[in-house]
Amino acid sequence: MAHQHNPQEKQMADESMLRTLKAQAEAIWPQEVNFLKRYKLPQAAQILDVGCGSGEICGRLARQMPEASITGVDLIESHLQYASQRHTEFSQRLQFNVDDAMNLSFEDDRFDLCVNRHMLQSVPDADRVITEMIRVTKPGGWLHIIPEDYGMIHCSSVNSEVEDLFLKGAFGFARHVGTDLRIGRKAYRVLKQHGLKNVSVNYITVDTEKVPRDIIRDIFIAWRDGYATAMDEAGSLDLKTASAYFDEFIRCLEDE
Repeated sequence: MAHQHNPQEKQMADESMLRTLKAQAEAIWPQEVNFLKRYKLPQAAQILDVGCGSGEICGRLARQMPEASITGVDLIESHLQYASQRHTEFSQRLQFNVDDAMNLSFEDDRFDLCVNRHMLQSVPDADRVITEMIRVTKPGGWLHIIPEDYGMIHCSSVNSEVEDLFLKGAFGFARHVGTDLRIGRKAYRVLKQHGLKNVSVNYITVDTEKVPRDIIRDIFIAWRDGYATAMDEAGSLDLKTASAYFDEFIRCLEDE
């Protein structure tokens, strides 16, 4: 049975998620790192990555900020073990712990930067996660959030029927497990409602002009391997159709 705060536990713990997180980091980090530099964090910053998964970004942050102390937390123990094994070179200042994003174990006002990437769309109460992130962040600190929005995925080379992969398959699955795949467009309003200052929206565009096609293709392959069956089990799109639609997107990315 899935953890009540992680209704996508089966999909998140699957091997395909490691591939997803790796490819997403490769696609996004070159743009994302410039936003992180704007925060002008102290050299010995205390950083928390909430929902760190395989530690892809924790490792990049450790390289980018050689004096920072970084903690990554997640509910999936196997991912944390994988992350620890990958990043032994930073073991003196990078640690990974099991923790619940909706009930973090840290004291108030602990971190200079609190990171949350590719996670809010997979939890039943994104607002509660943000509340916890605010609580553990120091006054004057920063929240760095990348909330996904699956209503913003477009491909000019597929017909409208294939777009049902997201309109029916993905959104139907999300309704089944009680999560919000449109949280991305709502994040600004949610953050403002919490009374945060200096809230800004910066779009990270993952398209074939900015990102190599093979990286985007790898994301879709990993999504197919992790979610086609989930869509079928949720009754939103049968396995054969979901797999075929994923393959059509993949084909488009392989065609120049």
